[in-house]
Amino acid sequence: MATRSAGGSRRVETMFLAQNRSIIELQSFSPGQYDLVFYVLVITGFGLFASLLYSVTSRSEVSSRYRPAVLASMCITAVATLSYAILVIKWDSGFTLKDSLYVPNQEALLTVVPRYMDWSITVPLLLAEIIAVCTIAGKKARNLRAASMAAAFLMIFTGFIG
Repeated sequence: MATRSAGGSRRVETMFLAQNRSIIELQSFSPGQYDLVFYVLVITGFGLFASLLYSVTSRSEVSSRYRPAVLASMCITAVATLSYAILVIKWDSGFTLKDSLYVPNQEALLTVVPRYMDWSITVPLLLAEIIAVCTIAGKKARNLRAASMAAAFLMIFTGFIG
């Protein structure tokens, strides 16, 4: 955002948008709210792990044309499962119970980082999976896959920096 100083010269201030947003990791939670978030994180992690196990055990039932999509799906669920395991640990260690409220401690903000690391891998892989099941083939598919995966990574990265 550009501003004018008293002398009339322009100076540019850079500010991350995240500084103006309400960050959930820095809010206090009642025990019920804290437990609900914890429960959802754990259940989601188990669901992702179950999906990974299903993909691994049933990959031979898929025709060879769709195997790249199954491989991408296995990678996505493996990364997401690991990410949710880290999120559960960070969520558990990021809050301290004080006066019947869960108050964020210094580790609470670190729960944001695993999500962006997860997304920077899984979102491009999701696009590769979608392209793998489309009827596009050859050089056109390679070019589309490279461009869409790069754009997805750039989108996640720019979201991370603000």
